[in-house]
Amino acid sequence: MFWLDGQTQNSLKQSIANSASRIPEGQIAEESRSYSTSGDGNINAVVKDVLGWLTNPDNTEWLLIFDNVDRDHRQRDADPNAYDVTHYFPGADHGSILITTRLFYLEQLGASLGLKTVDMYQAHAIFQSRYGRSVGKTAYVLNSLKRIACTHHNTNDPSTDQAEIETLLSLLHGLPLALAQAASYLRETGIDFATYIKFYKQQWKELMEPHDDTGTPLQDYPDRSVWTTWTISFSAIREKNEAAANLLLLWAHLDNKDVWYGLLAAALHELTDHKYDPAECLPAWLHGIASSELKFTDTIRLLHNYSLIEDMEGLASYATHPVVHQWALHMQDETQRVNLARLAVIVIGWVLPNEYAEEFLTMQRRLFAHAHCSSQWILTSVANRSHRRGHACSVVSVEEKHAELILNAVIEHGFLCKYQNKLIEAEKVFQYALQESELAFGPEHELTIKIVGSLGIVYADQGKLAEAELMYQRALGEQEKIFNSEHEDTLSTVNNLGALYKNQGRLAEAELMYQRALQGREKALGPEHVVTLTTVYNLGNLYQDQGKPAEAEKLYQRALQGYQKTLGSENVGTHEPALDVMYNLGDLYERQGKLTEAKEMFTRAFAGDQTVFGPSHPRSQEASWRIESLGKPQGTTNAFCLCR
Repeated sequence: MFWLDGQTQNSLKQSIANSASRIPEGQIAEESRSYSTSGDGNINAVVKDVLGWLTNPDNTEWLLIFDNVDRDHRQRDADPNAYDVTHYFPGADHGSILITTRLFYLEQLGASLGLKTVDMYQAHAIFQSRYGRSVGKTAYVLNSLKRIACTHHNTNDPSTDQAEIETLLSLLHGLPLALAQAASYLRETGIDFATYIKFYKQQWKELMEPHDDTGTPLQDYPDRSVWTTWTISFSAIREKNEAAANLLLLWAHLDNKDVWYGLLAAALHELTDHKYDPAECLPAWLHGIASSELKFTDTIRLLHNYSLIEDMEGLASYATHPVVHQWALHMQDETQRVNLARLAVIVIGWVLPNEYAEEFLTMQRRLFAHAHCSSQWILTSVANRSHRRGHACSVVSVEEKHAELILNAVIEHGFLCKYQNKLIEAEKVFQYALQESELAFGPEHELTIKIVGSLGIVYADQGKLAEAELMYQRALGEQEKIFNSEHEDTLSTVNNLGALYKNQGRLAEAELMYQRALQGREKALGPEHVVTLTTVYNLGNLYQDQGKPAEAEKLYQRALQGYQKTLGSENVGTHEPALDVMYNLGDLYERQGKLTEAKEMFTRAFAGDQTVFGPSHPRSQEASWRIESLGKPQGTTNAFCLCR
């Protein structure tokens, strides 16, 4: 068996030539056999002798392993270290050849096996075998690892250090090279797991780059590191397709899972719908792949062919390995990082459709993880400002049209945080947007006032009702001056003030606000528009709290019938506001003793909640419980209002 270093053509030739010394005396020229020790002779002649020996008819029990063949020789202006591995195959149909590679096109040479990440038990074994070579430090760690392995096989043997070891292994996510690299570093430096984890999170680039002779050697993987493994592939990709390289770098500011063509295409669509020119708002490379599924597919295929991404099973979507994801982030210099982080905020912020669109909830859930990642740019800006440091993330220096574009995207990030009930993060995002908008446009600008109203909604959700009222009142005063009393932005704030007053127990003032919002929306949008029906529903809630069941029932029925007519019978059962109406109408019927009608409403709400949120969601469980407990004494149930 001959294990050959396939990183470059020179390293491969050297490996083959060094193998000559293992061939029995007399079977090849003696100067070839002695090449590895003397260094004398023509290396090409030695390689020819070795390959010729492998072709001998009676020499059939051999295996050649071409390891780490990752450079693509097919591209124009090819990597000077790239080569065609088939030129080094023996000219015989016996013996065996194994190639380890990140190049998918090589699978056409024979049977192929795609290697995925290892499971936790295998990760323990790989880590243990590398780390365990340090004499005097192995016993404790090996025992800890064995205890973890036992834990994963349903036995109980807790260890105080188990959490740190598991944290480290989960960070490396089953990637053998990363596991070996970490174990080698720990073995050579003698640092503890907690320190390595800190380095991993704070100094990733320095930790993962190759080390010189004075640093930490990777004795098990000579001249190979996580950093260099993908840098080689990335350089080849950039030579072939700049958009593919840039997409991988942008991906580092999103979640590592679930990137699909529709994500980019939806951002393009929403920008166009809002009268922006995407060709001006997005860099040319991103506009190109977002506007053509064929270009996107070609881009993805190239990344896939170099094993930097993989298909997500069951989805027309793609993922990167978490360590590749980290590497792509740390590949970037500070300017790249800021520009791409800002671009990620724009993409995610402009993907979410109108909240009344059929695909709103589905898209919202798919965006949560991406929004969490891209929001880090915003939250970092907040932290930098709070520490009185200048920050490159400000939008003030950006030209006005792009500042408006970015801030609108930031607003959507705030709402995505709110939808996840991450209200502290949402508050920070909106506060950042407000400060930036006041600096860029002034305190009375339309966009600034929009952010003020949004911040009021988050304060209300947090129970900070006094702060919410101040925001709403400020927004309303400016909207009445900028627009008029019947503009939708004005009426939205009026509706939200109604909800606030209701929560404060100021029911008479709440009723005035709701009636004003309803009359304005009926006139501006029509009596059956979904936005109008939101206020119909809210006013019904208020009447129920005021002890006016007949008026409440009338408005609930109007809202439900309006949703059915506007959305269609097939969609109303999965529209969240319509499900709210069903639930509260069921509650009203139960209070009136109309148990048959109540059960029908709760059952419809339960079916919809299961479809939209899943059977384990608190909404589904609450509806199920209400069905089971019909007719039993109940406490007071408070309906909630929609702030839109």
